[in-house]
Amino acid sequence: MLKILITDDHPVFIAGIKSLISTIPGVEVVGEATNGYEAVQLAAELSPHIIFMDIRMPMQNGIDASKQILANNDTIKIITVSSMDDEESVVQMMKAGAKGFLLKSCTVDQITQAIIKVIAGEEYYCKEVVEIIMRRFARGNPEIKEVTKSLSFSDRELAIIRMICQQKTSKDIGKLLFMSEKTIDFHRKKIIEKMGVKNMIGLAIFALKNRLVEMEEIA
Repeated sequence: MLKILITDDHPVFIAGIKSLISTIPGVEVVGEATNGYEAVQLAAELSPHIIFMDIRMPMQNGIDASKQILANNDTIKIITVSSMDDEESVVQMMKAGAKGFLLKSCTVDQITQAIIKVIAGEEYYCKEVVEIIMRRFARGNPEIKEVTKSLSFSDRELAIIRMICQQKTSKDIGKLLFMSEKTIDFHRKKIIEKMGVKNMIGLAIFALKNRLVEMEEIA
């Protein structure tokens, strides 16, 4: 059973997301925090697998709370759920260690996908947040290399890159390409190394900047 801690300073929102999560098999809400300070305390007491974290809260905000929680236990996965969709908030939560970002208008399907991906060691950002990240970093991120003549991708790699950008899991990609999940994970690692990026967001930005995918393909 996956243990979830919800952190938000609005009781109505906590009740709403708790209701959505209750419909997902194998997931249990084990605690509720109304500010970052409480989240840090409950994270230490309950050791949840995932924390749904708001950003703007009293006493301690979600950014600082996330940093402290992960400093104490880096196995916890943090998914931001916030109405704050400005570039700076998104980037600061990513830097704090969040592995996902959903807006408060998210659906139960998005919550489910976020849980599945972050537990599998991947990341999940809703489409609106992906577009924010793309606009921010595609303007000029020194970590994202331009494609050179010597850097090319096979048809199989390009297919995997497109499906990663569509937020398909290794299992999903494997089924579509008739390959094992382990093989897809191997290709994913090699693609990231070839691009010279650090994570899936970096991969998507690289692919977009170098016209390996179009914005319309980003899920």
